[in-house]
Amino acid sequence: MAATPGGFAGKALRVDLSTGRISTQDTIDRHGHMLGGTGLGYQVLWEEVPAGTGPFDPANKLVFATGVLAGTGVPCNGRTAVTTIFPTCWPRPLVASGHMGGQFAAKLKYAGYDALIIEGRAERPVWLFIRDKRVELRDAAHLWGAGIRRATLEISQEMGADCVVAAIGQAGEKLAPMAIVANSLSHSAGGVGGVMGSKNLKAIGVQGSGAVRIAGDKDEWERLIKFHLSILGGNNQHVVPSFPTPQSEYYNPGSGLHGGHAPGRRPGPMVQLWPTATRPH
Repeated sequence: MAATPGGFAGKALRVDLSTGRISTQDTIDRHGHMLGGTGLGYQVLWEEVPAGTGPFDPANKLVFATGVLAGTGVPCNGRTAVTTIFPTCWPRPLVASGHMGGQFAAKLKYAGYDALIIEGRAERPVWLFIRDKRVELRDAAHLWGAGIRRATLEISQEMGADCVVAAIGQAGEKLAPMAIVANSLSHSAGGVGGVMGSKNLKAIGVQGSGAVRIAGDKDEWERLIKFHLSILGGNNQHVVPSFPTPQSEYYNPGSGLHGGHAPGRRPGPMVQLWPTATRPH
């Protein structure tokens, strides 16, 4: 058997809440041609969920999927695509993805999975325990009715400080269409919390002791990341470069951000757009 391509863990984890069955499938054979976690999720919904399924029906599926760069150290690698039939689409429910940052994507990959596919509906509230190959459904009666922070705290105390928890709060339990699922306390995906609630799934806790295989030259990989950071700078949370660069839509001479180093202060509310003639396409 050929080695798993770089960036893939090689397995997708499937959990059927109706039966309690837990299984895995090969990622490369079935999903290797998809582009990232969003593509993987759409493929699962397209192939497996019947037309006309509602967002809160047990037949709906919920797919937490990562891209090949998740967990590699590449800037902005921590995105998890959460794909399902969305309850916020009107007048007819449609397939869509919510996206969250945080540590969930990396931890899922380190546990050995490119994706987590949730199907069915549990008879009572449960949460999902994942520690590498050990995967269990655990009772969540004591967590039902709790907010995201309390659920995250209690599961973290049970699993250990190195876990990451994705949980819903009371809004998700009550099937609010705009309810979120949040991991690492503050990184959320909107519109999918109610789907988790409809499945009686309170939370997912993940620990992983593995790593992501990089097929290329490791030194070249590190050099590329450092170069990327040098030109990307800190264009996040309104911290922008002080000079024009193709990697940033805005710049502000008063930013204090030079050559990719962290700024001493944030820019004011006014920023400059790239001139139309020089803005990259």
